[in-house]
Amino acid sequence: VTPKPVDNSDIEDAPEPVPGTPVLAPAAPILAEDADIAEHISRAMDLLLDGKKLEARVQLSHLLFDRFDDLAQSHASIIRSKLKELSDDLIFSKRVIEGDTVATYHLVRSGDYLGPIARSYKVTYPLLEKINKVKATRIWAGMKLKVIKGPFHAIVDKSDYLMDVYLEDDKANKVYVATYPIGLGEQDSTPVGTWRVRPGSKVENPSWSDPRDGKLYQPDDPDNPIGEYWIGLQGTSENTQDKQGYGIHGTTDSASIGQQMSMGCIRMRNEDVEALFDY
Repeated sequence: VTPKPVDNSDIEDAPEPVPGTPVLAPAAPILAEDADIAEHISRAMDLLLDGKKLEARVQLSHLLFDRFDDLAQSHASIIRSKLKELSDDLIFSKRVIEGDTVATYHLVRSGDYLGPIARSYKVTYPLLEKINKVKATRIWAGMKLKVIKGPFHAIVDKSDYLMDVYLEDDKANKVYVATYPIGLGEQDSTPVGTWRVRPGSKVENPSWSDPRDGKLYQPDDPDNPIGEYWIGLQGTSENTQDKQGYGIHGTTDSASIGQQMSMGCIRMRNEDVEALFDY
C-alpha cells in the first residue's frame, strides 16, 4: 500500500532567526538521579526549618560523601554551603546539641591538662583552645569543655581541586567539617591513593630546600614557597606506600590554588592550612 502524501501546504515555514538573537537549545531531560538528589536536599532543608540540625547534617553529609558521583555541581555547591553553616554552629562553636555523635562535653578534673584531654579524643589541644576560647594554661577543675571526637579525615578530589574534611561517628558515618580549595602537582603528578599524616611530620615555620636548585629557605622566610605550615604524608596503599616527600602545605602564590603547579604536594591557602594544621 502506498502511503498517502502528507499535505504540508498550510504549515508556515519557521521564521529566520534575527541576527544576534540567542538560539535556545532544547531543555536537558531531568535525570532520575537529579530528581532524587533534589528531593533529599529538600527534605534536609525542611529539617533545618524545623530546627533539626543534627538530622539535616546526617542527610546532607550522606549525599556529599556517599552519593557524590550522582551530584550535579550545582547540588554539590548547595550541599557544601549548608553543611558549612551547620559545621560553624555544631563543630566550631562552644555549644553541644544533645545527641551529637562527634561532639560532647568533658568535665575537667583536678590535675587535668588540655594536651592529654585532647589526645584522649584524638584531636589537638590548639583546636580545643579555639573552640572553647580558652588557653591551655587557664583551665580549672569543674570546667566544662567542648571536645570533638577525632580523628579527622579528608578526601581530596583532584578533578574539582577541593579537599573535604570530615569526622566519623561510632558507626563510621561521615560527618562533614569543612571544604578547602587546593592546588596540585604539575602535569598531574599528585599520586592518587590513601595516606596518613606521617608521625612527627607536622612542622610550623618549616625550613625547606628546593630539590630543583638546592636553595634553602629558613623558617619564617616570607619567600618560603611552602608557607608557614608543613604536614608530611605517608602512603598507606599499594600505589603510595613507597612515595616519599609528599605533604600538605601553604603557598606564596595564591593564584596556584585550583591549578597544577606544585611538585606533587597539596597546596592550600595559608589561612586554610593553618586551620587544617590544628585538626
